[in-house]
Amino acid sequence: MGTPFLATRPRTSQPMSLAPIPVRRIRHTDRFVVRFDVAQVSFIAPIIVDTALGAIDRHIGEFKVLVHCNQGLSRSPSIALLYLLKHTDALGSQDPAAALLAFRRLYPSYAPAQGMADYVRLNWAKYLQDG
Repeated sequence: MGTPFLATRPRTSQPMSLAPIPVRRIRHTDRFVVRFDVAQVSFIAPIIVDTALGAIDRHIGEFKVLVHCNQGLSRSPSIALLYLLKHTDALGSQDPAAALLAFRRLYPSYAPAQGMADYVRLNWAKYLQDG
């Protein structure tokens, strides 16, 4: 089996493998968490981002949704940015520079790691609200 990716799954099963990603496994009593470094965009599996965006969209109408990562600077705010881009007009622009400026007004602590910054940049058109 290859290197596992970020996942939350029952601890009775082995982590899944999508791409070679350096990880550190941490066991909790009720879940299995895999944390990974996102210094390179190739470490980010689009299915993880798309699944997160879909889950937010499905549940935000009836529940408060918490999107979080370890420090709240890179991964989770990047997911929030892409959610706002894809599902709302909260950023006021589809131009990347203007939308990022608007997002930083909403979340001044946004400081994406290189991998997350590249993922957002390379996939911007994919996540545009009308795209």
